[in-house]
Formats: sequence, structure tokens, C-alpha cells
Amino acid sequence: MNTRPGEKKKKRVRIVAKKVQLKYAAMLAGILLFPLIITQVYVIGLLEGLITEAVSNAAAQRIQAFQLHILIFGLLYIAGVSVISLWVTNKIAGPLYRLEQDALNFSRKPDLNFRFRFRKKDEFQGVAAALNAMLERIKKEYGEDSSG
Repeated sequence: MNTRPGEKKKKRVRIVAKKVQLKYAAMLAGILLFPLIITQVYVIGLLEGLITEAVSNAAAQRIQAFQLHILIFGLLYIAGVSVISLWVTNKIAGPLYRLEQDALNFSRKPDLNFRFRFRKKDEFQGVAAALNAMLERIKKEYGEDSSG
């Protein structure tokens, strides 16, 4: 994206509609983390029982090392889920934020030549097309009457 002289380059925003995006990211992360937490608690409890019954120190140390590996991979999983949930919700919250901003701009300065626009890969291109068709219809129905 080239900018013209004197024009500032737009900074890409990772979290657009913070309230909405963080709410849905937390819901998605919670859904993905719930089975992990249940599994972690079950396996660690099971291994804890084996440690108390273990007769050799070597076996007990191996089980404790295994518990540590489970904990580390669980934390890595949580970090990965957090990043992925923010990315997924950005794909939804980004276009919704743009739609909200365009609607606010239109309400402040109504112009029947205005068109809603989304990037090609945005999820809500159909919404933009429907809104643009609505504006075109309004322009045809009422725009001609007000100019004549």
C-alpha cells in the first residue's frame, strides 16, 4: 500500500474493537482450554497416585518429570490458543469495526454516493454488498426526487 507525499501510513491495528474481540477471544479460549484443564487435572492426579505407590525412586522421578512435561506443554497450548483466538476474533471483529465506523461516518455526513467497503478476504463482504445495494436503491428512489 503506497502512500502519497504528506500522507501518513496507516498503522495496522491488531485488536480493533477491544471489548467485542476480547470477549469472543476469551469465549473461544475457554472452550478450547476446558478439555485441557480437565485432562491435566486427571492425569496429574493419576500420576500422583502412582508416585505414592511407586517402590523405586527412579520410577518416581520419571513420573514427576512426566508431570512437568505435561504442565509445560499445557502452558504452551494455552499460549497458542490465546494467540489463535485473538487472530480468529480479529477476522470477525475487524470487519464489524469497519462497518460500525462506516455507518457512523455515514450518519454524521449522509451521502447517497457513499459505499461500504471491505477487503477481499473479509468475512462480511455480503453485508457490505447488501448495504451498498440498499444505498443504491435509496439513491434511485429518493435521490432523484430531492434533486428535481
